[in-house]
Amino acid sequence: MSFVVCCLSFVVCHLLLVIGHLLFVVCHLLLVIGHLLVFQDSVLRE
Repeated sequence: MSFVVCCLSFVVCHLLLVIGHLLFVVCHLLLVIGHLLVFQDSVLRE
């Protein structure tokens, strides 16, 4: 029983880490895209 609980907790922690990493990557991509859009906009205005 304890072995199963240990495995489940390990899997849950791993999933949370992966989800957190994905969220970090998505936020980073959004920041980069937003930065590029602002840069493009400033270049077009000049």
